[in-house]
Amino acid sequence: MEACAENNIELLILDRPNPNGTIIDGPVLDTNYKSFVGMHPIPIAHGMTIAEYAQMINGEGWLKNRYSAS
Repeated sequence: MEACAENNIELLILDRPNPNGTIIDGPVLDTNYKSFVGMHPIPIAHGMTIAEYAQMINGEGWLKNRYSAS
C-alpha cells in the first residue's frame, strides 16, 4: 500500500469473505513492539477482510508520511 501510494499507482485488492468475521479477540499490539509482522494496533483476531483492513489503514492514516492509497 505504501509503495502504491508513494508512486501514485492504483491499488486493487481482490477480497473474499472472512469465515471468522464475527470473532474479535486477543491482545492489541503495543506500538512499542511494532515490526513488519505486527504493524498496527489491532487485535490478533480482528474480524475484518483484507479490503476492510486496508480501508482502516487508509482511514486511520497509518501509512508512512500519512499517504493514502487509492
